[in-house]
Amino acid sequence: VSQSRYGQENTEPHESFGVLIKHFVFDLLHFDGKFLVSLRYLLLKPGRLTKEYLKGKIASYFNPIRMYLFMSAVFFLLIFNLGSSEEALTAKEINMDSTSLSGVSQSTYDSSQQKLSVKDRDGRIVYWFKKRIYASLERYKGRENELLQHIKERFIHLLPTWMMISLPLFSTILMLLYWRKKTFYFADHFIFTLHLYIAQYLQLIILVGLIRLHDIFKWKLLNGLTFFMSLYLFIYTYKALRNVYLESRSKTILKFLELGFLHF
Repeated sequence: VSQSRYGQENTEPHESFGVLIKHFVFDLLHFDGKFLVSLRYLLLKPGRLTKEYLKGKIASYFNPIRMYLFMSAVFFLLIFNLGSSEEALTAKEINMDSTSLSGVSQSTYDSSQQKLSVKDRDGRIVYWFKKRIYASLERYKGRENELLQHIKERFIHLLPTWMMISLPLFSTILMLLYWRKKTFYFADHFIFTLHLYIAQYLQLIILVGLIRLHDIFKWKLLNGLTFFMSLYLFIYTYKALRNVYLESRSKTILKFLELGFLHF
């Protein structure tokens, strides 16, 4: 770095990719401890960080939007990397019996529907989906594994967009489920949703790591930890709802189930 004749610093116009990543992480985290404290609360204390935010203690913790963007970037980079490796999930591992469907075509499906009474036929949405499925099976006839691989890759690449779109939708569902909580505004539900999604990204990163380690070492302990982490995803959401919205166990369980169904 040198000084220009105007007194400003001259920097190298071309920086390596590693330097760019370093600057990104430094600017994002500030290395002031807020990120690590927020991370610990999100992983181990369901709902605690949201409650702190609702009390107005914002300055002590990391900004939830920036944290969401960072954790989602880390998660999807990991998923994309696994998706492109040779050891990633294959159609064979999916264990889907596509051969049972390969003999069905659009025309045979249409004719079978015509033979049924109107009330027994598939609804419009189901009919549309099945038509697309059978069309794909016809197009990939004899190459069902390739079709399943294509579906998996398409799903992975669309998932970040779906997750981003689902943030306000999830918050809206929460607002409807807890409409009696007059002290909670949409922004409060949105903060809770951000924290919940970040926590789930963290848990899924750990889960994927455990699965990959199990694939390498085949340790039974890792298998048990994987099961526990999968279960923890559901327990965490229930605990977060109960700690933030302060309702009884029975009401929280009911709303947890409603939330899962509506969000799905």
